[in-house]
Amino acid sequence: MKHKAKLRFEDSLPSEIIFNILSRMPVKSLARFRSVSKLWCDYIDDPYLKIIHDQQYPEEPTIIFPVPPYPSIRFYATELMKRDARVLEAKTIPFLEVNSKQGLFLHRHFILGSCNGLVYLSQSYGSLRPEDLSVVNPVRKEYYELPPADHLFDQKHFELHGLGFDDSTNAFKMVVLSPSVRAMVHVFGTRSWRVIPLNPITTRLDRFNTDNKAVFACGCLHWLIGDGKIIRLDMRTEEFGLIDLPKTQRHVSVRYKMVPDRLVDLHGEVGYVYCRFVGSLEVWVLKEREWAIHCRFYNKPPLTVSAIVTVLGSWNKDGDILMKAATSVVGPQLFVYSPKSDLLKEVELITKPVDFDFADAFIYPSSLLSIHGIKAYSIKETEVSKSVFLI
Repeated sequence: MKHKAKLRFEDSLPSEIIFNILSRMPVKSLARFRSVSKLWCDYIDDPYLKIIHDQQYPEEPTIIFPVPPYPSIRFYATELMKRDARVLEAKTIPFLEVNSKQGLFLHRHFILGSCNGLVYLSQSYGSLRPEDLSVVNPVRKEYYELPPADHLFDQKHFELHGLGFDDSTNAFKMVVLSPSVRAMVHVFGTRSWRVIPLNPITTRLDRFNTDNKAVFACGCLHWLIGDGKIIRLDMRTEEFGLIDLPKTQRHVSVRYKMVPDRLVDLHGEVGYVYCRFVGSLEVWVLKEREWAIHCRFYNKPPLTVSAIVTVLGSWNKDGDILMKAATSVVGPQLFVYSPKSDLLKEVELITKPVDFDFADAFIYPSSLLSIHGIKAYSIKETEVSKSVFLI
């Protein structure tokens, strides 16, 4: 008796049902499933799946952190073990190792920002040049280096940077600005940079706080500057604009400058965090050009009043936020704060690699978007810059 051939599920189910099933699965699982067959890869890479996946699956963000012993930087990822809890597993093997272009120090912010599942990194210490930036997709294990811009750049370095996405052309864009207030943009999939037309608004960029990372939200890049304003760059029109910060009342404190104001990504919206007084933070969210209070946080056990708290971003779609806290006695720890219940819980880490440290922990949302899916150009590896995906 002849055995019947096994029927594959993609042969027996309509494509609508297959898309519906895939849309309910985590991004990390989908990234692994791409290797099953060419047909599975086509389904998972289809732009339609990206749209319905964002609507149906409440993807939790991923936490990554660097361990930078010279001459390379190793990047590790964490995975949420229990969806309704705060239990993380830190992978003991790095997902990426990048050789630095010059000496690096332990307290350098290697991870500069993210956009739609991509993370951009620094390969240098101090002032950056366009070619010092790299872009990776940790989930899909894709790597991209930016081309040099010596023929356009009138400075040896730049201070402002941001990664955005133009949904009208389906293209990622890297934006950099020099101290002389010259803006340039590199469109992924091309081999060059071009100058962005400036306007009088950009004269405020000399008061930009370079410790603040750009936040991409609602089709725009946002940077915080030092006179109560946010500079916005529309990714479609490439035009600059200004947004006023919310009206707040700050209590004077000697310790205030230790917790600088910053912008964060609050589940696809711009969040503004500032220190009201010792042991108290206020978080606002920008909704359609209007500010709304997200939460007010007061240090509470297990934190001490003197603990320095930094908001990293959204923990989930319920409005909970991820915080990093440190004291003079205890190193950086991660906590989740729920504004609805006013509860603060420490994030449990069940494994961790050698030299583990949450000091430079970075949170970003995973995504199905691919760097190379948009025919991006990637510079070949050179002797001074090399990236290796290890898993």
